[in-house]
Amino acid sequence: MRRLIIAIMVLVASTSYAQAPRSWPTFMDENGDMKNVSASSPMPVDADVSIGSVSVNVFPVFADSTGNPATATVDTSNRAVVAIGADSSGIVDAVKQCSEWAEQVVSLTANTAATFTTEISGSRRFVELTAQDTDIEFWVSIGGTAAVNGCRPVNGSIYIEVPKTVIISLIASEAVKISIVEGGY
Repeated sequence: MRRLIIAIMVLVASTSYAQAPRSWPTFMDENGDMKNVSASSPMPVDADVSIGSVSVNVFPVFADSTGNPATATVDTSNRAVVAIGADSSGIVDAVKQCSEWAEQVVSLTANTAATFTTEISGSRRFVELTAQDTDIEFWVSIGGTAAVNGCRPVNGSIYIEVPKTVIISLIASEAVKISIVEGGY
């Protein structure tokens, strides 16, 4: 009896599905006729787009030693023009006051850990280490002594945000030169 009821339910469900009318998205064309949306009769899109403009008149660039900001304006060619007063230290000096960069090359001897010594006098924000021979894998330890297969492996290069107070140790299983770029303020 149970099989008969299941068979009747399946028959009713399939019959009602087959008789259900299909509904297609439709639209009214310019003549007032209703049309089905299809590849040969796509839905028309009528839209206007306008993009506004943004203008910047003056914005602060940096503050001099007395706290007075220099300003920049945007000229007709969309270039920033910096207005530096006679009493300010100048844009180049201001940038030097807030950022410092150093580059060096460290030669690693095979299987000998080397501690990276920073060349920045201020606070370091990041270090980028790049093997000059990218086929040679090297390892980096942050805060400890590096060991082959015992810390972070690097193929090619690595960027690390690490302060100056944290020791960075390097090692490779064969001799390789590592180019180091560090930056801070």
